[in-house]
Amino acid sequence: MPAVYIEKLDDKNIVFKFANGSLKVTIRQGDLSKEICDAIVNSTKGSMHPNGGLDETIHKTMGKLFVDQVEAVTREMQDNSCPIGQSRIFVG
Repeated sequence: MPAVYIEKLDDKNIVFKFANGSLKVTIRQGDLSKEICDAIVNSTKGSMHPNGGLDETIHKTMGKLFVDQVEAVTREMQDNSCPIGQSRIFVG
């Protein structure tokens, strides 16, 4: 009995279901800014300055409120805004 079941829904959606029923992960290809979701988890540099790719796209898409929050934390934490192993939560 496999530990993970993989189901390809179509060319842009794949679902991974764990055998014990504890977790279901859906991977989608598309525009993240158009997804309805509770949270976005994104890797970034410790300074939280956009470093290209998804991080930069999130900064541009989320707009001024998001960027202002990131910049405030960066000022307060003196450019060590999010050390490795930590996380930050922003309103968007």
